[in-house]
Amino acid sequence: METITRTQAEANRNLISALFTSNFSTSSSSAPAPSTHVPASAPRTSITSGAPAPAGTSCGNFSKCTVRFSGSSHDGEVLEAFLDSVEIFKECAAVNDDHALRGLPMLLEGEAAIWWRGVKASVISWPDALARLRATYGVTQPAHKIFRQIFAAEQRDDERAEVFLCRIRALLAKLPYVLPESAQIDMCYGLLHRRVKKRVS
Repeated sequence: METITRTQAEANRNLISALFTSNFSTSSSSAPAPSTHVPASAPRTSITSGAPAPAGTSCGNFSKCTVRFSGSSHDGEVLEAFLDSVEIFKECAAVNDDHALRGLPMLLEGEAAIWWRGVKASVISWPDALARLRATYGVTQPAHKIFRQIFAAEQRDDERAEVFLCRIRALLAKLPYVLPESAQIDMCYGLLHRRVKKRVS
């Protein structure tokens, strides 16, 4: 019995020794090359100042954004469509305000690009840039004129309800203030074609 126990203990020692040696040689042969990866806990530095950037700061940019604005159109809706697209891309690509402001010239062409070169030194933030674009290329209208356009825009007989509602919502978005949702619904319903009203009511 003692011989069996001694033999078993020796076999276990040999097995453990073999496993340890095998593990050590495998880990040393597959040791990764020195990495330049910065751990997530290390502070990131700002591109502009070299100072540590706040944790969670996004490094997205507009390099893959395909929308462009030239400033040649005098239709304020063209500018609003451009800004909507840029804001959606900015949100989806996690572009922070600083990177968005620095990347805005990539999205401007022609007259708008020349305009930006003249004002960029005095633009202090992303919201400021949007406000200046709207002030320069947007067509601002007083609320009473927008309401006249809305109430004159009844649904045409050949117009789909979805298209009509999009048209009215675009006009409502131009108001300098937000109407209560119930008021917007009442206005849209009142402007629907009577054949659609019969189905809704």
